[in-house]
Amino acid sequence: MLLKNISVLLNCEKYLKTNDLFSNNVYYELFLQFKELYTSFIVNSSTHCVNIAGSLREDFTKEYNLLINNETMSNANRFLEKTKKLYQSLKKELLIQLNTEIFPLLKQQESFKLFILSKIIEANTEPEIEINSFLKTNEMDEYCKLFKKRKLIYLSQLQEFSGDDLREVGITKLGHVKKLLRLIKQVKLSPEIKP
Repeated sequence: MLLKNISVLLNCEKYLKTNDLFSNNVYYELFLQFKELYTSFIVNSSTHCVNIAGSLREDFTKEYNLLINNETMSNANRFLEKTKKLYQSLKKELLIQLNTEIFPLLKQQESFKLFILSKIIEANTEPEIEINSFLKTNEMDEYCKLFKKRKLIYLSQLQEFSGDDLREVGITKLGHVKKLLRLIKQVKLSPEIKP
């Protein structure tokens, strides 16, 4: 129960850290995470509802209602900033509750410690670059279906690919093979640079 809620909170943070927050896919994922976060933590009728300040609960409810009524689509910047502030406030209150109420009870369990460590590492890890968005960004989106067909989702899966591997996927144009290899190498050497 509580572990699922912690996972939801950390997943929300992961989406908030994403550099490409304005792509439709990420915005939709953030919408789903915010909705799950709201229904898991904020709604009084939830079995996982946390004890938080009434003003924070009201702010979440107001933002959730705007989101449900599609009023946030016209101002994605405001939604993202507001979501980030709400998340930070919720995280602060949740951490206080965890430290004072939950951790004293669970600190003896090794499996709980391992779970928390894995989620902290996951939350602080940069989100992986998806091949589809990478190809679209580099004007090579005609190859999206080829990678999807072979269940290649993340750019990290291509880091050891050679020209022959790309041709096997179905990329036959020599210029595109060279361009992809160069861009993949560039990301591998400088992961903070998003092509």
